[in-house]
Amino acid sequence: FYAGLILTLVNTFPYNISPASS
Repeated sequence: FYAGLILTLVNTFPYNISPASS
């Protein structure tokens, strides 16, 4: 599974999908 890829993506722009991550 692309856990690292997804994590990097979410860490790059988490505010675009989930603005709950500060």
